[in-house]
Amino acid sequence: MELRDEDNDRAPLRIETLWNNLTEWFDGSEIYGFLCYLSRQCHRYTVVVDSNVIIPAPMNNNVEDIPEEIFVDRCYGFIPGQVPEIILFPIAFPNHWTLVVWDASDNRGFFIDSLSSPLQSRLHGDERIPIITSFINRMTNIPIDNIHINDYPLIHIPPK
Repeated sequence: MELRDEDNDRAPLRIETLWNNLTEWFDGSEIYGFLCYLSRQCHRYTVVVDSNVIIPAPMNNNVEDIPEEIFVDRCYGFIPGQVPEIILFPIAFPNHWTLVVWDASDNRGFFIDSLSSPLQSRLHGDERIPIITSFINRMTNIPIDNIHINDYPLIHIPPK
């Protein structure tokens, strides 16, 4: 999903609107746009993976077969040949968004969910895990067996 400058310019205003109107919900493009906006503001090499490619579907199952140009288009900020410091994977569930964060400095990932649902109950057996680990593998060259995603400790998630 391409992020245009005008999308980045509108993101803060849309977030303010959503903050003040609790009957409105973020959609996938808004989540993606906001994470891309944040990635531009941080001082680390951060990649945001389009949430649409994390949906289990035949076209998303063989990450290694995705042509380079299409792969780069699905990963905002990705520069082939450079290992990202942070990789963000927004994940949509019905009426709820969660986030998987891969931190290269620790070689580990975290599943962050404000509803306090552990990764094992939300993603265990879920077809998204192989897609996420395949994206991490392709960007970092870490063997899939060495990629582990753990629950982020709930004590670090601020209450709503």
